[in-house]
Formats: sequence, structure tokens, C-alpha cells
Amino acid sequence: MGIGGPDYLEKIINSIADPIFVKDRAHRWVFLNDAFCDFIGHSRQELLGKSDYDFFPKKQADVFWARDEVVFKTGREDVNEEYITDASGRTHTIVTKKTLYTNKPGAEFIVGVIRDITQRKQIEEAWQASEHRLKTLMENIPGVIYRCLNDTHWSMEYISAGIRDLSGFDPSDFIHNQVRSYASIIHPDDRQNVYQIIQKSIRKKLPFSLEYRIVDKEGGIRWVYEKGQAVFAGRNELQFLDGAIFDITTLKDLEERLRSLSLIDDLTQLHNRRSFFMLADHEIKMAKRRNNSLALIFIDMDNMKWINDTQGHREGDRALKTLAGILKRFFRESDVVARYGGDEFVILAVGVNKDNSAILTNRLKNRIKKLNARQKRRYQLSISMGVNYCSPDRLTTIEEMIKKADRLMYKDKQSKQEIKFLH
Repeated sequence: MGIGGPDYLEKIINSIADPIFVKDRAHRWVFLNDAFCDFIGHSRQELLGKSDYDFFPKKQADVFWARDEVVFKTGREDVNEEYITDASGRTHTIVTKKTLYTNKPGAEFIVGVIRDITQRKQIEEAWQASEHRLKTLMENIPGVIYRCLNDTHWSMEYISAGIRDLSGFDPSDFIHNQVRSYASIIHPDDRQNVYQIIQKSIRKKLPFSLEYRIVDKEGGIRWVYEKGQAVFAGRNELQFLDGAIFDITTLKDLEERLRSLSLIDDLTQLHNRRSFFMLADHEIKMAKRRNNSLALIFIDMDNMKWINDTQGHREGDRALKTLAGILKRFFRESDVVARYGGDEFVILAVGVNKDNSAILTNRLKNRIKKLNARQKRRYQLSISMGVNYCSPDRLTTIEEMIKKADRLMYKDKQSKQEIKFLH
């Protein structure tokens, strides 16, 4: 290849998920990792010795060539957002980081790493578009305009045609509650809260605004934003409520997608610590209400420092992802599985008894043993566990459950002999 390096280095580079390439001074590819070939959609044999102009549209190739020249001429690292079209014709948005490398004989090469940010850009654009749509809607008074009485039915004296698009029901259905009341399509779990918020604003003679759910004609859930105010005759005689209702379902969906990005661990794709505490608090409340038992399992991966120090942090990350995959497949969807931090994992298992929790942990250890037997590594994947079983009458806070399980995990780790590694 002309760039040197032992075989093992090539294997490591091929294990990296991001596309990596090396170009010579003539802008020809002289090294490509597997991820690059998969991303572009051509084999290594087709690509090596060729340039961007042989595979990409000229406009894209011109950009790549120009950015290459910047690195060759200045010697400075270059990071640039670009577009690239793969063999199937799909265009991706990418960020490319290019660095100059000079070998011992003095030949210059560009080492490049590509990160596909297409999905992230789509979410950002959708978010921006949704914000723009919402702003435009507000400025042009779209959605549903209404006038209603201040009663528990929200009896409509007037409601605009926008209610048909929002709910699927005809506007005339709601006038004086001829077929149905507006209150009847508010989600049952939100009705009381909607009423209380509006009444509080009326007492203070202030405008009200709130978000809640409605159930449309097809039984679907839609999020709405309502803004309105009470109209008084004289000083205290309330006549009616005027307001507007807007469909914000798309915005809510986007908020939820963006929120999930901050609740998922990047490496393992499990719930992160923040997400775990949110979900665990909810599960404890539900367990108390339903008289269910819970088991808090605290797991620490054994010998993680040894793996990182001797095998490298990439192998350490691989070990963590392997364990995360086992946990995700082993536990039920109703259980909360999370990366607590570093090499620690926590699981909140719902509805298990004390005997079952012991069986569960033994089966998990056996699952890991079977994996070790199948896969050849310079180390054995091993875990230490602490299980804090809580019957319905002994449920405490999630913090207390974790503390006890952590202590039990530490005892498990202390009782083990050192794992023998292959050399």
C-alpha cells in the first residue's frame, strides 16, 4: 500500500464503524477500511488506485479535491461538511476530517475519516421546519377558532372548520353539543387538568394557555395547544370564552425524539443513568400501586481496567457493547436496563419473586459463559452482580435499592478469584 504498518493495525482500522480512507498525492485511494467500502457501495478492488472523479458526481468530486489540496498545501487538519452520493444513488450529508501524513521516505498522504450525519441533519431540519410552521400558523390564526360557555362540556357557540382537520368531526357536531361536546374528545386523563387550569386563569382574570391531548374520530391521539381568555360583561359577569386551538402533534413527536437522544447511552444504546432514574421512579410507584415485587440488579464488568490497559480502549468499548447486547436480549421489554456509568449496569426487573431472581442471575452468568465458549478473545467476559430483591411491602427509594445492590455486588467481586487471561 505504500504507507507501512503491521497487519494488526489494518484489522483494528477495519473494526472501526466510521469510513476511513488514505489518498496519495495524486488523490488516489491507497487504503480503505471495510466501513468505507460498505458506505460507498463498491468493493475495495474497484476503488483502490482510483479517485473521487471515478465514482462521484463532478460537483462533489471537485469539493473533495479542493479540500484535499488545502491539507496538502497547508499541512493543517481540515474538517468540512459535504455531500456524497453512494452507488445506489442515495446522497448523504457527511462530515469529513482530513489530516496530512508523511511517511519516512517523505511521501505525503491524506488520512480521512467520514461521519454520516444524514439522520441528524434530517431531524434538525424537521425541527426547524416544525418551529417555522408553528410560528406561521400562529401569525395567520390557523387551527381552530372557538367561542364557548364556561361549563364542564365547553359548550360551543362557534367553532371553525379547522376542527374537522384536527379531530375528523364536523364543526356542527359541537355547536350546543348537538352530537358531542368538545369535552368528550379531550383525553380522559387530561380533562380534569384542563378544567382546573382554565378556571384558575378565569379567577385571576388572566389569559390561559395549555397543552393537552384529544382523541380524534379514528381513535388516534393528537396533541393540541390552546390559548384563550374569558370575556366579561361589566366587572364580574362572565359571558363566554374565546380562544384558538392548534395541532402540535408533530412538534411533540420531534420533542420526544430529541429528548430520547439525551436519555440513551451513545456507546451501548441502553438507557443512560438519567433515563434509568426517571423510569425507575415510575416503576416503583406502579409496583406499590399494583402490589408487585421488584429486583434491582447491579452489575460491574470484571477486569475492565486490564482490558483497556492491555487490549486498548476500543476493545474495552467492544466488551461493554457485547455485555449490553446480552443484557438487552436477556431481560424483558418491561424491565429497565441501563448503563449506570463506566463499566456498571443496572436492571430493574418487575414482578419477580426472590427465588426467581436467583435463577435469573444464574441464567445470565451461564449465558455469558456460553458466549465466552463461542468467541475467541484474550480475555473472558465476566461480571460481578448484586441483587436487591424487594417485596411489595419493603419497597424503598431507587437510591436505597441501588446502594444495597452495589454493596452486594462488591461482596460478589471480593469473593472471586482473579480471572486467568490467555497470553
